[in-house]
Amino acid sequence: MLREAREAFSRFWPLTRGDRGWLGAIIGCVVVVVVVVVVALAETAAIPLRRTRRTAR
Repeated sequence: MLREAREAFSRFWPLTRGDRGWLGAIIGCVVVVVVVVVVALAETAAIPLRRTRRTAR
């Protein structure tokens, strides 16, 4: 079944090994950028919370 799925996928989206390598590199970079942005936003959102807690005490 997996073999048939791979064959069907390769018919509709034929990629060479070089294309797959570049595609993997691009997807990896996109994932890294998304993670960095999410972490930066979470840190930015956490900064005002820390200040309000300190001033509330």
